[in-house]
Amino acid sequence: EPADKHRFSFQEQKFVDTVTKVLMQGEELGVSEAIAQSVFPVLACSAAARGDIEALERLIQSGFSLEQGDYDGRTPLHIASAEGQLNTVQFLLSQGADPNVLDRWGTGPLGEAIANSFGKIVSLLVEKGAIMEQVQLQELMKRASKKGDCGMIHNLSLAKMPLDICDEDGRTPLHLAARYAQIRLVEWLCQSGAPISQKDKWGKTALSLAQQYEHHDVVQIILKSVSEP
Repeated sequence: EPADKHRFSFQEQKFVDTVTKVLMQGEELGVSEAIAQSVFPVLACSAAARGDIEALERLIQSGFSLEQGDYDGRTPLHIASAEGQLNTVQFLLSQGADPNVLDRWGTGPLGEAIANSFGKIVSLLVEKGAIMEQVQLQELMKRASKKGDCGMIHNLSLAKMPLDICDEDGRTPLHLAARYAQIRLVEWLCQSGAPISQKDKWGKTALSLAQQYEHHDVVQIILKSVSEP
């Protein structure tokens, strides 16, 4: 498998060299910009997915801009973040890649890293200035809390999401985890200092929701957390 990977990379490098020559020799034909915009982003995203920094270096040397995206507006930084390629993310940021660039759906590299549970990449992107809009944080929070996805909630907290963040119904991650009996997440949230007495728009706390839906294990976890100093 590694041999196939390197062979494919070598073929891409030969192709990049050929395209570069066309760009240099055929500018008067008016095709250079079209080739660069259509071909290089695909090659760069492929290289980012594989973690092939050498291929990315060659593309940059050939005139590729890191702000160029594929058909969906996804840049190499989007792809590297989604695939967990930490070294590649570091390289792209060192070359000036924008940590807040958005694709056609309004998702940035930070959203990709969070959605795929790559905590180290989340921390790196935040360190380099990546931010996420409140609406996106709320949407990911709701999804993760209902599913009991501790990893995603942890990554969202790395992305500066406060644990008292609310959805449109005033429900925090703890409210939702308690409502859907996500025991591990309830434990994690209580241990991490999530607000236990906060009320939703109907005046209910996470504890009262757990009692209402007869999630007895959740009730015990919250009561234990309340009683501890």
